[in-house]
Amino acid sequence: MKKTRGSFLECSAPQSFLSIQYTCRRDFPQVDLCNHRPPLMAFASSSSSIVLSKCEFDVFVSFRGADTRHDFTSHLVKYLRGKGIDVFSDAKLRGGEYISLLFDRIEQSKMSIVVFSEDYANSWWCLEEVGKIMQRRKEFNHGVLPIFYKVSKSDVSNQTGSFEAVFQSPTKIFNGDEQKIEELKVALKTASNIRGFVYPENSSEPDFLDEIVKNTFRMLNELSPCVIPDDLPGIESRSKELEKLLMFDNDECVRVVGVLGMTGIGKTTVADIVYKQNFQRFDGYEFLEDIEDNSKRYGLPYLYQKLLHKLLDGENVDVRAQGRPENFLRNKKLFIVLDNVTEEKQIEYLIGKKNVYRLNDREAMELFCLQVFGNHYPTEEFVDLSNDFVCYAKGLPLALKLLGKGLLTHDINYWKKKLEFLQVNPDKELQKELKSSYKALDDDQKSVFLDIACFFRSEKADFVSSILKSDDIDAKDVMRELEEKCLVTISYDRIEMHDLLHAMGKEIGKEKSIRKAGERRRLWNHKDIRDILEHNTGTECVRGIFLNMSEVRRIKLFPAAFTMLSKLKFLKFHSSHCSQWCDNDHIFQCSKVPDHFPDELVYLHWQGYPYDCLPSDFDPKELVDLSLRYSHIKQLWEDEKNTESLRWVDLGQSKDLLNLSGLSRAKNLERLDLEGCTSLDLLGSVKQMNELIYLNLRDCTSLESLPKGFKIKSLKTLILSGCLKLKDFHIISESIESLHLEGTAIERVVEHIESLHSLILLNLKNCEKLKYLPNDLYKLKSLQELVLSGCSALESLPPIKEKMECLEILLMDGTSIKQTPEMSCLSNLKICSFCRPVIDDSTG
Repeated sequence: MKKTRGSFLECSAPQSFLSIQYTCRRDFPQVDLCNHRPPLMAFASSSSSIVLSKCEFDVFVSFRGADTRHDFTSHLVKYLRGKGIDVFSDAKLRGGEYISLLFDRIEQSKMSIVVFSEDYANSWWCLEEVGKIMQRRKEFNHGVLPIFYKVSKSDVSNQTGSFEAVFQSPTKIFNGDEQKIEELKVALKTASNIRGFVYPENSSEPDFLDEIVKNTFRMLNELSPCVIPDDLPGIESRSKELEKLLMFDNDECVRVVGVLGMTGIGKTTVADIVYKQNFQRFDGYEFLEDIEDNSKRYGLPYLYQKLLHKLLDGENVDVRAQGRPENFLRNKKLFIVLDNVTEEKQIEYLIGKKNVYRLNDREAMELFCLQVFGNHYPTEEFVDLSNDFVCYAKGLPLALKLLGKGLLTHDINYWKKKLEFLQVNPDKELQKELKSSYKALDDDQKSVFLDIACFFRSEKADFVSSILKSDDIDAKDVMRELEEKCLVTISYDRIEMHDLLHAMGKEIGKEKSIRKAGERRRLWNHKDIRDILEHNTGTECVRGIFLNMSEVRRIKLFPAAFTMLSKLKFLKFHSSHCSQWCDNDHIFQCSKVPDHFPDELVYLHWQGYPYDCLPSDFDPKELVDLSLRYSHIKQLWEDEKNTESLRWVDLGQSKDLLNLSGLSRAKNLERLDLEGCTSLDLLGSVKQMNELIYLNLRDCTSLESLPKGFKIKSLKTLILSGCLKLKDFHIISESIESLHLEGTAIERVVEHIESLHSLILLNLKNCEKLKYLPNDLYKLKSLQELVLSGCSALESLPPIKEKMECLEILLMDGTSIKQTPEMSCLSNLKICSFCRPVIDDSTG
């Protein structure tokens, strides 16, 4: 790709996030602004691309807390925020001292949603709110959407029923001010006559909330539409052309459109207008600004994390973790804009590559029908079955052709039987064709392909290459060769393959010896694995065992079961039904630690490992990844072992773990997770881990301090949250980017904190004994987020003497800070919470 700057807009149908596509060849639609006339000099010179309301909030929600705070209103607010609507809810701000603040919030909102409930009128403050809201509607076109929650519109309008009593004793409200009371009656009547929603007690609340969200979006669009300024001639025609290319009404395909042109020609302006006019059509949306600059400043992983965070409605996702965070986006329709893109890798990292062999659903159906029916559409009685076969083919043209050919001239009963057969058995003709690609591979390529198909599909590419690397194979090169042959894809560092190739690989994996499981290289069927472990029928042929413990009730583990598996490299016992804690103790019946583990093991995952240590004669010299979450282990080994190959260790929630003596030589370890190891109080062995990047000690409640002289130069993430006894903290790495000290017993943050020049996040939430922050806090020039919420003993912030240009989030709620900090040096601050404990809100 040439270094031509541009914006890329991606619009995806409701399918897997993995289908987001891009190619460096210019075979995607483009809008070249340079070739449009008239010339765009005036267009490029404009500094304002869109005129929008300056309101701080989209919606103000007025409600009676005692009636709806913990059910309907909380659900409503969550729904609105989940759709990207900025909501102010007065759930935590009640009482006289906040009247003026709430009036300000109403004035700063584009519209209000008023939830009338049975006890609404009995709160003088609710009446004040609705009076203010209706005043704003009259004077400033403030939008109002009333909701009648278990109360009738006529009761609100006429002040009858539950709305009657408060007005029968006017001296009890507003000191008998008759003019004020009359104004409130008029406000209630006017509000009840506005078109709104009556809560349906006998139907679905989610459907009801969906309708409210749709109407809220409509009202917001009417109140503050995206207005194209008069000083941008030609911009409307260009935005319309871009919308046409993006095909917003087509839910069957993924569209990627490039907006190209010289600097200042107006690419971002066009993209911004199209985005703001159309984002509400989608389940998820994000406009990532200035990719070129921000990728250099923060890195592509940070931008990718930010993208997922927004698309997943604020959920925090660790993109470095094994697994697939993108799977949470399946079946969502997404709209993504990447602004100021200059390199191919930026697009590939954030939204993936384009794979030309896959057809979209419409194209796949047409190809299938042409094979079977001779036209573009199925006959009426075959519509559903045709959809099922097209779904099975997953857009692969070869599969569509062969399946169609095999179904030609057959009746509907044959189709049904064929579909049932394919659910458990691959199509032989299709497998034969696909195997031709496999047979052309050399031995190393075949081995890596089968390992991926049987065990490591969808894992991170770097992880897989580390696991499969050996003295004879450079797995990274082999994986690249498989990608060139279209047998796998590597997209944003995840390794994938087509479903039919995956099925073929697993079928080949069973062919070594159909009758004798112990002579097969790769085992994942629970019956085969049970036979080997109970009867000691394994052989040195077995390369990998992956057992889903959710599929078995009990295994009588033969003590010497692993002795004959001398070439075993991959061993995984996991539970698909229990991603976290699961009671697996009863599954393996063996009174003692297994006699032996193969020294060839590279990958050992055993969820809920039931023994207090690993076999004493196990030599982990080849071990790269060790995971024993929720285990009963007390220590890994009694003697020192060669663990120099280890890169990842996860002993999380192993509550009996006493020490890390078995890891004293793990000098190449990159990730160590000890979360919830409540008996662990010593970390001496960690000192030697000079390559450690991630250290999680969350909820290690016995840990009182970090070892003296404890330094890890490479460490970027340190989590000490929930270490209740931890009183002191000293800097162990100047490379730290994320530091979590939430809920610890520290009283002050270490001085000379300015040495943490890479620190992005400092989390001190609920450090109730924290009294002081270092005076040089302002020297943390990379800091983006500072969390002080719940630090009840903290009375002040140190002076901010210099600009902290990166700081975007500052949370100080629940502290004893009495004076707001000087904000002049915090020019980029986007979120700031500053709220001392408030009075009881039971009155309203």
